[in-house]
Amino acid sequence: MKKLVAIVMGLVSLLALASCNKSEIDYTLDQTVREKELYKDWMANVEFSEERIPTEGYDVNNTRFEVFLPKDIKSASRYTVDSIESYYSGHSVRVAISYWCFYNISNVTSEITNQVSSVYDETIAKAYEGIIEPKNYTTSWQSNLEQADLDKLSAAQEGKTRSAVVLYTPCKINYYLAKEGEAAKQVLETYAIIPVYSEVLYLNSPAEGESLKLDDEHVIAKNFSSVALNIKDGLLN
Repeated sequence: MKKLVAIVMGLVSLLALASCNKSEIDYTLDQTVREKELYKDWMANVEFSEERIPTEGYDVNNTRFEVFLPKDIKSASRYTVDSIESYYSGHSVRVAISYWCFYNISNVTSEITNQVSSVYDETIAKAYEGIIEPKNYTTSWQSNLEQADLDKLSAAQEGKTRSAVVLYTPCKINYYLAKEGEAAKQVLETYAIIPVYSEVLYLNSPAEGESLKLDDEHVIAKNFSSVALNIKDGLLN
């Protein structure tokens, strides 16, 4: 009898705990991304579209990601320049071009790439017409540079650094969490940057304490501003 009572009380305790946990879901909107330096220096100055990228089966009651592109994609774009000397080891060279995000959100990689790829040709690619020919990196969160391009830099050159320039455009991501009996609540505002173009080239090796720099006449330098990315544990910092 005592054993039966103990089992019943245990079940009651579990149900009470489950009920308590269910009611304690935090629907507070997290906008701490706005405290990041990169947000302040870049995303805060971008005017994003009020219209999300359209998705099939959209339901305001469902947990979901909503993704927004800049109204002016070209002016919102920034580029990085980095040495890839360390990637040249024997005959095996592999350099990856990646999306970067401020938060590690479950399913964010497939959600964002799927949404962005659905409008890439008619929206993103057209923004750069007459300047560059964008490369569609939207099929996966990370893509490798073409081996043929890397082979162009196979020989080290004195006074030169083998380098990669990557152009990115930002996107805004709102995450909504379903709430019983109500429309889903937005619980997170974050941002990701999407690679749209890359090029590998030899650049003049910088003096000690200085950074690699594109020639002022390079098409990317003439049309876009540079940005320094601080990546930590695979995320924008």
